[in-house]
Amino acid sequence: MTQSRRSDGACGLELSAVSAVFAAGGGCTGVSLRVAAGECVAVVGASGCGKTTLLRIAAGLLAPQTGKAQCIDAAGQPLPLASARISVCFQDPRLLPWRRALGNVELPLALAGEARAERRSRASAALATVGLQEAAAKRPHQLSGGMRMRVGLARAMVTDPQILLMDEPCGALDAISRRDINLELARLRQQTGTTMLLVTHAIDEAVMLADRVAVMGGSPGTLWEVIEIPPSLHESDAANGPAFARLCVTIHEALVRVRQGAP
Repeated sequence: MTQSRRSDGACGLELSAVSAVFAAGGGCTGVSLRVAAGECVAVVGASGCGKTTLLRIAAGLLAPQTGKAQCIDAAGQPLPLASARISVCFQDPRLLPWRRALGNVELPLALAGEARAERRSRASAALATVGLQEAAAKRPHQLSGGMRMRVGLARAMVTDPQILLMDEPCGALDAISRRDINLELARLRQQTGTTMLLVTHAIDEAVMLADRVAVMGGSPGTLWEVIEIPPSLHESDAANGPAFARLCVTIHEALVRVRQGAP
């Protein structure tokens, strides 16, 4: 894995008026959102407002009924999603119980036909990046929830993705483990320059990691508001300051307005 901000191969993401509405209810409709190369955008909103649907469209796992999802290269030119290296990190890391931590991280490389020695080397480096080199031989049941999440993150990053999509990656963790993973994500983003789209219910997580926070609401969900995050709030001690707290309140108030149907 690269240890410096990527200077080439940068790739952004553009969702143009995408809709996917389900007969049973839910989904999203008419959502337009652009994530510039190297940017992190967090999507927040109540359960059922289509956040995960939007992420699945961005991943190419769900074809939109209307609109278009595409990548944007460093020159601003559109590219098909399939042309970019995209990884997804789910709330449940979905580790294979019979594989050791290293084997789980290796899996995407093995499926891609990577030579054993090369994939072992890259997987070891990925585990070291998330601080789990000592746990390489352990199986998932021997790891804590936070450690399993780190293995899942290492597996997502081992392919050196241009775009990392995250669906509530810390939703099942305790507050301390969630804070540790958030710091890890912030550090990885600084090192690699990976473009990130994060779905989360945690406002503090969104403010800590994102350059912008997109507020969704309704069912099917629509995009209501996008809030800029000052770079100063990404400093290591910013989360303890009043500016961080005020912005969290601002986003909370936006979510309340959305729930009430107010502009």
